[in-house]
Amino acid sequence: MILLYPMMFLSGAFFSLKLLPAAIQKVSAFMPLTYVVNLLNGLWVGEPWGSHLLDVWRTAGMLLLGSSSRQKLSAGNRFASNFS
Repeated sequence: MILLYPMMFLSGAFFSLKLLPAAIQKVSAFMPLTYVVNLLNGLWVGEPWGSHLLDVWRTAGMLLLGSSSRQKLSAGNRFASNFS
């Protein structure tokens, strides 16, 4: 929960990122939800999939990076792997 609300705020889910200062816009580029919001907004207004392929690849890359790092972290911890 601690990461969820700032990520939703910084992703542009509630309002456009263009309203935020440039420094915060740069931080939002590292949030995986930003690319999901860009993809969904684009598809909602009728933009083709081809214009959002970079968003899809970034989202998939962050998903793979997160899942592989979680496996590496929980592999060394016997207690955490019991609750996966």
